[in-house]
Amino acid sequence: MQGSSGKASLRRELGVGQDESVVLTVGRLSHEKAHADLVAALSHLREAVPVRLIIVGEGPERKRIEETARGLGADRRVTLTGFLSDPRPYYAIADVFAMSSLTEGSPMALLEAMAARVPVVATAVGGIPEIVQDGESALLVPPRDPAALATALARALSEPEQSRRRAEQAFSALKERHSPQARVRAVARLYRDLAKQHAHRH
Repeated sequence: MQGSSGKASLRRELGVGQDESVVLTVGRLSHEKAHADLVAALSHLREAVPVRLIIVGEGPERKRIEETARGLGADRRVTLTGFLSDPRPYYAIADVFAMSSLTEGSPMALLEAMAARVPVVATAVGGIPEIVQDGESALLVPPRDPAALATALARALSEPEQSRRRAEQAFSALKERHSPQARVRAVARLYRDLAKQHAHRH
């Protein structure tokens, strides 16, 4: 785990202002991750909410994300780090983890954020609502809705106590349901069910 001096130096390295909150997203820069919606959400946040969006990842949508940020005048509020083999130090400086995906399975970055006790704002798509519950362990919003994303981000940042509680709830849920042992049990159950279905068909 990073100490406070490590966090401060990473923030400095990224040029994050002392008064800026860090919204982090981690994942391949591909169409279904809808990073442009997250950038657009920044333009809905009042200037009075100083936020730096840090996007960790690489992929074909990079140019579009940069163009969206420029077009909205938000390029100074967005930092693209490119691919990082170990994004853990970035979770340590994040005030909120955001996921704007249009589709998702069981996203590893979400589980990493939960493990790092970072409050989560995410779209209610695919497997996400099975992993975190709206209002309990995360704030969930509809996909393709930058205004709703902005509202949830503003709420997460302006209610640090409630956000911390949700993050603790998410951490507990992760330990119960998504620990390595729990994941092994879930996979074993899945294979058993598939084998049963296969047996019934033949």
